[in-house]
Amino acid sequence: AVNGGIKNTDTGRFAKFFSKYKAARVAGNIRVAIQQPTAIVRAMALIDPKYFFGLNPKAMTPSQIKSRYQEMLTYTATAGVKELGGVDVDTSGSISNYLTDLGKGNSIKRKAGDAADNAFSYLAHKGDQAAWLAIWAACKREVRDIHNNENLSSEEIKKRAAERFDEITNQT
Repeated sequence: AVNGGIKNTDTGRFAKFFSKYKAARVAGNIRVAIQQPTAIVRAMALIDPKYFFGLNPKAMTPSQIKSRYQEMLTYTATAGVKELGGVDVDTSGSISNYLTDLGKGNSIKRKAGDAADNAFSYLAHKGDQAAWLAIWAACKREVRDIHNNENLSSEEIKKRAAERFDEITNQT
């Protein structure tokens, strides 16, 4: 699992209930949403803080934010896994659940449950998104700075930044 979490292989009713309970506690907790951006502070222990300055999310348009977030998802393994819900101690759906649920259709009960999950986790997701975008931008700045004599292509910068991003987010 990502972030040092341990994957629970118990799939019994109690395990499923407890997993949903933990996910609801995290998603609906305003303190969790507020704490998400502290990942930036923890990341600063691993990457020079100077690389975090210069990006002002308030000055970015929603399409710029979406574009940078999509870029991060495209290049980084950690963000992609997290987006599928497979991160940390089985508190949300795992990738295997996501894949096995693909053919089950969209029942009204399922849609209602998904809508509730999305509503409760909105603030936490936005906090995560802001923190991870800042870390992604810092990783790209660091790669450009460290390798400024190498004439790296944009593609190579993103690949190296993705390696660094995964390293940092797996430790924070």
